[in-house]
Amino acid sequence: DSLIALANAIIITRRLIRTAWTTHRWDTRPTRRP
Repeated sequence: DSLIALANAIIITRRLIRTAWTTHRWDTRPTRRP
């Protein structure tokens, strides 16, 4: 169960980073997505 929870946490974190990367912009933000 702990491995499933860890995998879910990683997947959710990556999804949040990607959505924030495209929606929250600033002037010196790099254009490449992670």
